[in-house]
Amino acid sequence: MTINKKLQILVIIFHIAVSAAIFSPQELFNNQALYSGDYPLHLYRVYRSIESGGTSGYDPYHLAGYHFNQAQDVGARAMQILARIFFFVPAHLVFKIYVFMALALVPFVLYQAAKDFKFSEREITLLLVLGFLFTWRPILTFGLITHGVINYFF
Repeated sequence: MTINKKLQILVIIFHIAVSAAIFSPQELFNNQALYSGDYPLHLYRVYRSIESGGTSGYDPYHLAGYHFNQAQDVGARAMQILARIFFFVPAHLVFKIYVFMALALVPFVLYQAAKDFKFSEREITLLLVLGFLFTWRPILTFGLITHGVINYFF
């Protein structure tokens, strides 16, 4: 096994370990919402979409009556659709599992994309390291998952 392959495995394991440290099983499956960054806004939009029956529409309680998916990006739309598909699971739990999976799957998506583009082992290692930094810097700095990770992977 080459040094690049070992580094790739190490980065993937480290990425999943950091994801599991931030979303421990106790936090992932409890009844509390995620209160950092813009997660409360997205969770609110998930609940409003369940109540209204659509993924966008008028909400008099949100930003003084703006359409609740017009004022912000459509990053919560996938969460809204998943919460409706898994209607038998509490919406906050679907939301937290979605956020966790969006983080945990990043290295696998990057690795597969690199293989599809026929990157060398060294390039794949560099991509995984940069992907780790790109994914975790905003989360650890601002408490947010980057727009690129959420909207373009899911």
